[in-house]
Amino acid sequence: MNLPENKIATLLNDTYDAHVSVGTVAGYLKKAAELFGDEYERIKKDFYPSYDGAPGRKQKCWSHLIVPARKLVKKKQPPPESVEFYEGLLQIFKDAKAAVRGLETEEERSRVYADFVERLEQFVTEEGKWQHHKVKRLAKRAFKYLQELFTFILVPGVEPTNNVSERALRP
Repeated sequence: MNLPENKIATLLNDTYDAHVSVGTVAGYLKKAAELFGDEYERIKKDFYPSYDGAPGRKQKCWSHLIVPARKLVKKKQPPPESVEFYEGLLQIFKDAKAAVRGLETEEERSRVYADFVERLEQFVTEEGKWQHHKVKRLAKRAFKYLQELFTFILVPGVEPTNNVSERALRP
């Protein structure tokens, strides 16, 4: 699950009456990183396939899709379609973040969620558009996780990235 430390603390406190602070959660995440060592980098990946079967609603991290697309653009010889892919992906993300600000009802959230899922699906599956294997791989990833990329629209308080959590884990 992609939750910031404050949401994890709230979940633990509300569900288990755990009396933990945000700092405690960040500390536990750091300990997990130490405990698992190099393996932790692999298992904390947002698109790690073993998480696919986990129960509950998930939010996949947009940064883990956008950053690799941006890296393709910055290569010495970028794939021809990499700029269009990166800019399109980034625009969808920015538009979704902007759209969520004005949503008040569950009905509005559901409608906007469906619109963005459809928009991203049309973008990444456009026939014959993404030819380079690295761009195609990112497009397939986006397609596979369409619905999990927009959970932040449906669920108030869920962040579209896990940047805060990852910063907390850095030494």
